[in-house]
Amino acid sequence: MVGQDHTFYSPQLKRYFLPNYSVMDWDSGAPVSWHGYTRREKRPPTSQLTLYEAAGPEGPWDLVHIEQPWNLGGHGAYCPDFPARWVSADGLYLKMVASACCGQPEYSFHQTDVRFTLATQLGQEVNHLKVP
Repeated sequence: MVGQDHTFYSPQLKRYFLPNYSVMDWDSGAPVSWHGYTRREKRPPTSQLTLYEAAGPEGPWDLVHIEQPWNLGGHGAYCPDFPARWVSADGLYLKMVASACCGQPEYSFHQTDVRFTLATQLGQEVNHLKVP
């Protein structure tokens, strides 16, 4: 299942970012339908977070970060986004917001500090970003 995608443009870094989530099966790690999964299993599924970047909105998109399982508060997270107001002047420090379901409270809001490291800062020739 693919989430509600939002692209974010960083004028400081001259890059587009696409945070994405998918629902995963605990055992296989394979993507599953949220609605089909919750009917079969007693525990809620987990999530996978992927972050892509590109020089233009048409791509090509490069995967720069993957996190699986991606859980917030012990529950599967979804709808990651980078609010433009929560980006530092140099574009390297951001806050990522997301929701998580289904614990107590049933739905919850989360914010996560994110720091981008330029690949050139890591001694690589490409101008891609890495998320530590």
